[in-house]
Amino acid sequence: MAVVEQLLADELLGEPAFRHGAPDRVMLVSGGPVSHLASWSLVAAPSTKRVVVRQPGRDVLPAAPVHEPLSGDVQLVDAHPLLEAEVEEWKHGSWYHSVTLRARDLGDLFVKLQAETST
Repeated sequence: MAVVEQLLADELLGEPAFRHGAPDRVMLVSGGPVSHLASWSLVAAPSTKRVVVRQPGRDVLPAAPVHEPLSGDVQLVDAHPLLEAEVEEWKHGSWYHSVTLRARDLGDLFVKLQAETST
């Protein structure tokens, strides 16, 4: 993509862009069927905030016991641990922890994230 190459040359993307935000690259490519909704691709500016959500460890969410779902033996784990999302900010050339959010489900997490990412 010519735009990306120009942004790299101007040091607005990639490693040299660390002054403006993280060197991560995010590109939203419109690759679906041609329509009025699929006529643009986007290149995000260097980010200054990110959210890291990890799967709970086995100490919090144990594995289901050995079972045979294809034979009709379905055993679900009945644990509903809180989701934990770590909000990080790009400062001084690296990511720093800002706050940890805990939520009941994705909807609750997105509501809490909105307050953290509205700036």
